Amino acid sequence: MEQIAGETPGSTAKAFARLQGLNFFNDLEGQVYAYDEIVGWLRKVGFASPRRIDLRRAPGFSVVMGRKAR
Repeated sequence: MEQIAGETPGSTAKAFARLQGLNFFNDLEGQVYAYDEIVGWLRKVGFASPRRIDLRRAPGFSVVMGRKAR
C-alpha cells in the first residue's frame, strides 16, 4: 500500500495527501512517488503487468500489484 503522488480525487483528499506527503518528508525523511516511477521499479526487478488498485476507504492511497515474470 502506498500513497501515490498526483493521483488523488477530490479537494479534501488532495489536501490530506499533500499533508501526508509533507509528514513523510518531515518525520521519515521520505517522500511519495508517482505511479509511473513505482511501475518502473517493479519492471526493473522483473515484475510484469503492474496494476493499481485505489482504496475506497483511504482516498489517495493505492495498492500497486504485479506478478513476477518468468
